[in-house]
Amino acid sequence: MAGTFDARVLRHWKVLGLVLIAVLALASGVYAYWRINAPRSPTLYVTATSPPLELRMELDKAEFGLNETIAIHLFLRNIGERAIKIYFPYINTGGVGFIVEYANGTEVFNFPRGGLASVDEVTLELGGQISKTLNWSQIGRRLVGDVIVGTYSVPSGTYYIIGRTEPYLIDVDIATATPPWTPLIQTPPIAITIS
Repeated sequence: MAGTFDARVLRHWKVLGLVLIAVLALASGVYAYWRINAPRSPTLYVTATSPPLELRMELDKAEFGLNETIAIHLFLRNIGERAIKIYFPYINTGGVGFIVEYANGTEVFNFPRGGLASVDEVTLELGGQISKTLNWSQIGRRLVGDVIVGTYSVPSGTYYIIGRTEPYLIDVDIATATPPWTPLIQTPPIAITIS
């Protein structure tokens, strides 16, 4: 009788151990998913909303050394009530970009820049988001009209970074849709100092 009791107790402990391992594995998976998909805890962030979309831009800090690469984290989230299909005029940008301006408002750099080449289609589930980290290497662009004729390293000073979407269309038949595209969403600027 004692041997049967010991075997049952041992079996229960094995089952309990397997359940505990499964729970820990599930919890680890959920935590890893959250860490990958959750926005960073930035020093600075701004948001702009144009339902059903919300654009969030984050910077890790506001002061940078001369020639230091600046990471710009962008999150475009579906805050509407259903899944949506979005069309952007540039391929492989994820529909988001940024503008850099001097303190006087003159544009220094923007990404993406160009004309309509082809259309990128993105489906965003309810609560889903596009996450992109784009880098600015403190390069300015010399323009003649809308044509880039050269680049230069920007001097030290104060700059403003503005997150933005590309123009977009939502839930249309892209084969028959005609411009105008919906105007882009822009965040308020974040001031940075380069020294």
